[in-house]
Amino acid sequence: MPRIGDLTERLAFQRQTVTADQARTKTWATFATIWGQLEPLTGRETFQAAAVASLVAWRARIAAQQLEAAAVSVSSITRSGTTATVTTAAAHGLATGDYARLAGATQTAYNGKFSVTVTSTTVFTVTVSGTPATPATGTITSTLLLPVQPKLRVVWTPSWDAGQAAKTLQVHAVRPLGRDWCELDLGEAA
Repeated sequence: MPRIGDLTERLAFQRQTVTADQARTKTWATFATIWGQLEPLTGRETFQAAAVASLVAWRARIAAQQLEAAAVSVSSITRSGTTATVTTAAAHGLATGDYARLAGATQTAYNGKFSVTVTSTTVFTVTVSGTPATPATGTITSTLLLPVQPKLRVVWTPSWDAGQAAKTLQVHAVRPLGRDWCELDLGEAA
């Protein structure tokens, strides 16, 4: 298991998003950047379309099994029955089925980890227990929580060569290494 001091590379984790327009455009957006350890496993060169391309398989170790995006300020939380509607001050970056951590509400029933149903880029709903006062009060934030999974990509610029271009790597497999660590098998993204 690596030590915290071994985590010398900045890894930007991206996930695919789909726009709601008619074209259903797919893009990759960075949602979390953390420190990790990266090492090459194998490499080979191929000759395709009159060009030489190198393919490298990588292994990364990170001190997380769940990634957290930057917190977004919550403008309001209102409740009807057990459904709380959360409105954020900026785009929340969530998709239906994601988990968000709400924190800072005076009414503790609004604080915690919740599965979300997204209704717009700044509004989502969660199910709360009890009958907390509505609207919620306090300085409230929402944070996207996402497990490390093969659906993600990593963008990384090697620290040992600042002139080298950033590499985009696809997560192929995730192995837990104890409670707070995991190991990723990565390959160059197409």
